[in-house]
Amino acid sequence: MAVGGRLAYIHDDWDFEMTSSPFQDPVETISFKIKKTHTAHLHILGIYRPESGSLPFRRMISEFMDSSPQNTYILGDMNIDISSFSSNAKILKSLLLQHNYTQVIQSATRITDKTKTLIDLIITNSPDKQCESNVITTGIADHELIYTIRSKSSKEQTCPKVIKVRSIKNLNPEAINKFIEQGPWWSFSLNSNVDNCFNIFTEIIKIAFDKFAPEKSMRVKRHGPRTPIIKKLISERDNSKLKCNESPESWEHFRQLRNKCVKLIKIEKAKELENIAANNDNPSKSHWKLFNEEIGRKQSESTIKSINNSNLNQILTCNQEIADYFCDTLTTESPNLIDSPNDFTNPDWTPTSQCEKLADFSFSLSEIRSTIKKLKNYKAPGIDGVTPEMLKIVSPSISPILCYLLNLSSEQAIYPQCLKETIITPVYKKKGAKNDAGNYRPISVVPVIAKVYENLICNRIVMHL
Repeated sequence: MAVGGRLAYIHDDWDFEMTSSPFQDPVETISFKIKKTHTAHLHILGIYRPESGSLPFRRMISEFMDSSPQNTYILGDMNIDISSFSSNAKILKSLLLQHNYTQVIQSATRITDKTKTLIDLIITNSPDKQCESNVITTGIADHELIYTIRSKSSKEQTCPKVIKVRSIKNLNPEAINKFIEQGPWWSFSLNSNVDNCFNIFTEIIKIAFDKFAPEKSMRVKRHGPRTPIIKKLISERDNSKLKCNESPESWEHFRQLRNKCVKLIKIEKAKELENIAANNDNPSKSHWKLFNEEIGRKQSESTIKSINNSNLNQILTCNQEIADYFCDTLTTESPNLIDSPNDFTNPDWTPTSQCEKLADFSFSLSEIRSTIKKLKNYKAPGIDGVTPEMLKIVSPSISPILCYLLNLSSEQAIYPQCLKETIITPVYKKKGAKNDAGNYRPISVVPVIAKVYENLICNRIVMHL
């Protein structure tokens, strides 16, 4: 591949793809993309001696910088001595500053008996990835050889964070309750096993919500306000800067557009934040979230990178090994509680005379509905993915079924296995070594059906006491 005396050598292990050049004739360019496994793609644009002072070239290179992704490199003989104080050099520096690009070559690249100029440039929007950039004297031409070396990344290419969300704001409660009522509940008469019945119950609820309010994947990225008016104003501002010359009027016009653009973005951003806070059902939580985002406050690192296994006297770094070790540690009773049990006897307490034995654990339909209604919102779902808000929506249709299942569990004295499965997260106690599992406390997230069952039993015990 050669254009204007330029040649590109690409390693055999790298895959590359030729891309269309954003520049039109007579500008000589070569444009391609280098693709390598587990590494961000490199976008290369080579330019050979353009008409740097022309307005079309300035517009084209400004548009290219504005639309180019990260890890883009623009290199070649730009025909502009960026080390001088000429008008073309000032315009190029202004464009680099405006689009967050950096020129990494600092030494003169064309040296004669009377002049030293820096016209061979390497421009990139990822200057932090460069470990070395310099000039090599060849002695075979009037231009020196320029090069840049990218630092080797210690991390693989990270994919954008994507989460799954389920919105129930536009859900039709009547339609989903009717769908659940028409479910295959007759299967309970053929199967009296508590575990199987609860598994069918949970699966039907999940199928109903997947049909009427399916989960959607959403990329976690917050964009600033970009309304059509703001986009148009930004374009006018950028074009005005390109047209600026030495006259004070042109610069004054640019400053007016710039200030107007900044002011409008602030107004739109304030409106956006106000709408987010006003449309949220939990104002306190949303206000703190917006506040932390605006001041740049980041959450503390929650990933456990290593744990000291005191039994084997070794450091665990594998995620699966760390998880298994926490499971063994957090499910083992503490020897301190076994050796020195607390005395829970209370001499002032006397049992009530209403009933000597708590034997009635049957639940009514009104109790089930009242308990579901009292569940707190904005709580994390359990391993089944059902939230309190989802359970409240389908309460009219599932309450009779749930009443039957809970009474069946009480009669058979079997606690359903699916309600025992919880999501356990170890939380650091903020004291002691972070690689010691003893300095973590477990936080369990139980299924919402288990919360209903536990609240019913708790209320019955309290009534007995």
